[in-house]
Amino acid sequence: MSSGRVATRYAKGLLKHGNQKGNSPEIFASVQFMIRILDEVKMLREFIDNPAFSTDEKCNKIKELVGDQKHTDIVNFIQLLLKKHREEYLYNSLHIFRNLYLRENNILDVVIESVNELDDNVVSRIEAYISSQFGKKCEIKVEVNPALIAGIVILVDGKVIDYSVKGQLEGFRKKLVG
Repeated sequence: MSSGRVATRYAKGLLKHGNQKGNSPEIFASVQFMIRILDEVKMLREFIDNPAFSTDEKCNKIKELVGDQKHTDIVNFIQLLLKKHREEYLYNSLHIFRNLYLRENNILDVVIESVNELDDNVVSRIEAYISSQFGKKCEIKVEVNPALIAGIVILVDGKVIDYSVKGQLEGFRKKLVG
């Protein structure tokens, strides 16, 4: 069985669990939190994947780091994967769960790339605009990308809306060349 299918099964199981308990929004928030931690703390991913550490050591460390009451379901989910020696599927399962949750709840996945951090007011206006255009709620992530020169690039469910100077210059170059 491919790793994508295994990760998808675990993600679907977590979503079903959340839907049955009626707390899938809380699990979604915990998944977002866990993805951010795993992205920011590379050593944690290495620790989880390292076979030199026992399952108990890994479970205890996860509980110590994320053991807050509001994250109980995600801690239990991670411990399940660890006890079944399926740690290699953890990161993908979290991302797949996130995508399944967004789709099930009719929420757009939006990434805004900007040269600088954006003011909350600006992000709110962009979110309101996108929501009105697509008729859906948005899950917004803002990323700083100094390569843009100026302006912003908005990715909405994989579609690119490019309002950057770099994008405008590239479009102009393509028109000139051919």
